[in-house]
Amino acid sequence: MPEFHYEAMDGDGASVRGEVRAASEIAALDQIANRGLIPVAISEGGRPLPWWAREVSLSGKARVAGPRDLEPFFAMLAAMLKAKLSLPRALQFCESQGRDKSFRRAIAAIRAEIEDGRSLTEALRGSGGLIPDRYAAFLELGERANRLEETAAAAAAMLKGEAALRRQVRSAFLYPMILMAMSALVLALLIFHLVPSLMPVFRSAGAAPPVALRVLDALRTTIVSDWPWLMTALAVITAGLLLLREPVARIWRTLLFRAPAIGPFLRQRESQRLCQTLAMVLESGAPLPRALEITRAATGLPTYQALLDEALSTVTAGGTLSQTLAASPLIAPLAQPLIRTGEESDRLAEMLRVAADTLAAETTVSVNRAVGLLTPILTLAIGLGIGSIILATISGIMDLNDLAF
Repeated sequence: MPEFHYEAMDGDGASVRGEVRAASEIAALDQIANRGLIPVAISEGGRPLPWWAREVSLSGKARVAGPRDLEPFFAMLAAMLKAKLSLPRALQFCESQGRDKSFRRAIAAIRAEIEDGRSLTEALRGSGGLIPDRYAAFLELGERANRLEETAAAAAAMLKGEAALRRQVRSAFLYPMILMAMSALVLALLIFHLVPSLMPVFRSAGAAPPVALRVLDALRTTIVSDWPWLMTALAVITAGLLLLREPVARIWRTLLFRAPAIGPFLRQRESQRLCQTLAMVLESGAPLPRALEITRAATGLPTYQALLDEALSTVTAGGTLSQTLAASPLIAPLAQPLIRTGEESDRLAEMLRVAADTLAAETTVSVNRAVGLLTPILTLAIGLGIGSIILATISGIMDLNDLAF
């Protein structure tokens, strides 16, 4: 449906600008008049944005809002609906509190569609895909079941939990990252300051420098003399990774899922997200086949998509969910009996919620344990590497002193 940009005056004579979607210019004028405005000018195609406000995507795909924008949006939407505000007013408040301009524009477009008489489902489908499919599906289910407030609150809680885990992982890896940065700085000082000072000393004495110094000197020579080729190679590799990011990401995920220590953690994490999403959709009133479809759209991993396709086929054919999920190695062992028990007791959504909460707690413990082991191991490895270089250098200098005397 075409979009029209209009300029109008309100009852107080103030200038108002905005956009409407309509089948024709006459229909757009009717919508503007229904808002109590007096049209002054109208043009098809919407208002062009300045170049600095336009969306830029290296992948060519529309940007999808992240948890940073979605978490406060769903929390505020649930709070405003709980305060008995109408949906347009609630969206207007969310729009005013948004931090990202493109996200605010998307919320404004959704609000305008609803004010023009369309449902939230129709407005979401015309929002350009900024809101991810699974969260748009949550809102659609909430609207159909007349439980929009509860659905928005559940989505906010889900996003809050995911954001808390990300913050925990980020803070846990802060010290190792600082440690690696400092080690890189020390290594750079060795390569570009210590090595150029010591190599002439060994050459003038006719002594062979230590192996560590020779390696660092060769590395320095390569960086200094061949940096244009190195930068070109880096640019080519970066461009290749951008162009082939999907197959590269698929291969990388496959390798990670097969890794001895990382694989079980990733399966645990994905199982937690699957159980959480499936429980939330079922609690919103969706039947199990529809819940499986939405959960499939929520995951970006092909292996889990294939698993959910198989589960959907089994359930549609009259089978049970536990025949597929509870028997798959992709699902964490802790969740499998809970899924089976929930299905047998007709409390699937409740048991899925228990599984999701339990796996979330286990994920937190696993992250803390992994970081607790990583930090001393990384410290020891860096200390041994830098220390061996320094000791080799000191040993070489001591040998020079022996030769001099």
